[in-house]
Amino acid sequence: MAEVHWFPSVAQVPERWWDDDAAVPIDRRRRFRRFRDVVEGEHTFVLSVGSPGDPVITCGHVSSPASGLFSDPWKLWSSDQFLRLDGVAPDEAAAITAHRDALLARLTGGDAGVVAGGAGVLHERLGGALVVRGLDSSEVLHAGGAPASSTEAATTLRELQRRASDSDLGVAFPYVDRADAGLLAALSETGFGLGSVTATNIFDLPPRDSFDDLLGPLPGRVRYRFRKEWKDFHAQGLTLEELGMEEHVHDVVALETGNRVKHGGTADQQRLIGVRLAMARLLGGNLRVKGVRDDRGELIACSIDLVDADRHLGMVFGQHETRSSELVYPTLVYAWPLRQAVAAGATQVRMGFEAFAPKTLRGSRLERRVFAFWHPRPAVRAAAGELLSLLDERLSRGVLDGARTTESAGRHWSFAGAKA
Repeated sequence: MAEVHWFPSVAQVPERWWDDDAAVPIDRRRRFRRFRDVVEGEHTFVLSVGSPGDPVITCGHVSSPASGLFSDPWKLWSSDQFLRLDGVAPDEAAAITAHRDALLARLTGGDAGVVAGGAGVLHERLGGALVVRGLDSSEVLHAGGAPASSTEAATTLRELQRRASDSDLGVAFPYVDRADAGLLAALSETGFGLGSVTATNIFDLPPRDSFDDLLGPLPGRVRYRFRKEWKDFHAQGLTLEELGMEEHVHDVVALETGNRVKHGGTADQQRLIGVRLAMARLLGGNLRVKGVRDDRGELIACSIDLVDADRHLGMVFGQHETRSSELVYPTLVYAWPLRQAVAAGATQVRMGFEAFAPKTLRGSRLERRVFAFWHPRPAVRAAAGELLSLLDERLSRGVLDGARTTESAGRHWSFAGAKA
């Protein structure tokens, strides 16, 4: 019989159980999971199943009204963003929204008030969910970073369901990699509803000696865009530089906070300072903090990325509300990381979720993630399953049809598809 252990944080898991080898991708290492502990605070959990010599370890948090959009199924499901209504005729858009609203009401037993109250009312009526997520995927892994088998994953899922049933909580795996066959089989076996709500953006990079060599075989319009943006950026007197997090943390957080507020979010600056310093402490040499200065030497934008042996992972962007330039974002977030990745011999740059148009325009492919959900109440499971089907259809029709994805070449070019 498998040993089962619950811990309130990664720091409480015996370190000897966790193989943090440098060959393991940074987002699967213990150091990254400890950073996620800091981000989620007191709501984190760690489940260990199996022998202490080689346990399967699952990390997550309990969603709450304070959770971020991509950490909270209720917020994600009730956001109009994921209905993908751009370009949809008004009558059809109204019908799609009404269908979504009816399913949200069914989650709480037919309460129409949930539509106006959105995620807040869902939290009041349904509580939270045990959310399993890493950087841009939801995983059940051995401590050494290898995926669990379908049998091992099913054992873990049943333990999560048992704990969720005790507290009337949901269980959510929002970003399961479609290549993780063992986990997907286990999710189906244990009664989870499956659908896709979002996709992650991935730039696949063939080996090249320089960024210009990478651009060489691409369509002329693509070469022109990259070269013009780079030239115009520097012509404005803007400069790029690497920053030390400890030295510049207050500037970085101020820019990050400004960007969040600009897009309708909120931010606790003091808490963010603590989170960013913990990021520097725990992620160390895998962390890259980059800045843009204007012609007066003022820091006007920043980004935070993670780097490991063959991948570059975009995480955070911030910019000054009025002094930044429209050239800053594409240069700092796309062009510079791609140039650095090519120089380092990296094979992949991952740019997170959403913002699909500017990323596919510059060569990313979209990799659909599977959202898996389970709830102890059958009626909630049924409504959630229909809601996931609707959001899956909207993602396909509103985003993925015609885009370059894992399943289809689509109509977009790619770095990897260009012949040297």
